[in-house]
Amino acid sequence: MIRTTTNTSQAEQSSALGLNEGVRTYHQTYREIADRHVVETDVLEQLRSNLAQLEDLHGRMKFMMTEVSYLLKKI
Repeated sequence: MIRTTTNTSQAEQSSALGLNEGVRTYHQTYREIADRHVVETDVLEQLRSNLAQLEDLHGRMKFMMTEVSYLLKKI
């Protein structure tokens, strides 16, 4: 048996056979990381900042709870 080949691509052959109908293909490309400077933060300074933010939020929540309890007592 003699086998002959043609210059048609595999995609053309499978589309001619109806194999690619309803199948979506995608091509993922590699992208370089943008030229950004790496910013290193001091871990202890970040912890201090987080604690300060938590203390502020705690104070606000405490104020809100006292206001809500005051309003509930009036009812």
